[in-house]
Amino acid sequence: MAGPVTGAQGAGFANVADEVSGGQVAGFMNIASGKAAGPTFQGAGFMNIGGDVTVQAAGFLNIAKKVNGIQVGVVNVADSADYQLGILNFTKSGGRYITLYASDMFLTNVGFKSGGNKMYTHLGFGAASLVNNRSWGTHFGVGFHVTDKIDVELANTNLIAPDFTDQGADFVVQLKPSYNLPLFSDRIALTITPSLNYLYSGFSDTVPQPLYWLWEQRNPDQEQYQFLWVGGNLGVQVRI
Repeated sequence: MAGPVTGAQGAGFANVADEVSGGQVAGFMNIASGKAAGPTFQGAGFMNIGGDVTVQAAGFLNIAKKVNGIQVGVVNVADSADYQLGILNFTKSGGRYITLYASDMFLTNVGFKSGGNKMYTHLGFGAASLVNNRSWGTHFGVGFHVTDKIDVELANTNLIAPDFTDQGADFVVQLKPSYNLPLFSDRIALTITPSLNYLYSGFSDTVPQPLYWLWEQRNPDQEQYQFLWVGGNLGVQVRI
């Protein structure tokens, strides 16, 4: 184990130090348990463990006390963080939410939002589809808390056939501003979410059913079908 490190540590497998002011880059793991005196970066193929850090980027897991910048990994854990980008994010200062909502594409949706004070990710699954010949959808979004009641999210939804087979590229990209109206307590909110939706499909039968098209392009010769429309979600979210 190294003592305090100023500058950079590099290793093919692992770096371990008491304190780091600078950077650690390793093929597998970085550990720096102390409080940094300046900006600190950790980059590893699998895992980072740090005290006070500026940036952590790992192939799987990041753990820190205070994050002054961003954590990027599959799982991110921190006592305090504003920005976390991962599949699952856990921070004492941020929030975790179960979301239940109906949309113009799926009548039933369930999701999980997690992240820091300013940024979150949103995983979801949709059923009871209103899109022809696509019964299910998987959702991943990255959003920002603009205020305590307003979020803005950029999301992608993959459309799945009734038998769960992958029949090609069917996806929807959405821009979703959301207003969260507290109900009964600050843990439960009604979510009102208009959305701008773009759908791309390689199949002529994958067609949404909006009230009004903004734009559409059908090119059977190249098996390309594109649609743009305004939709929306209505639901609730529960802080856990």
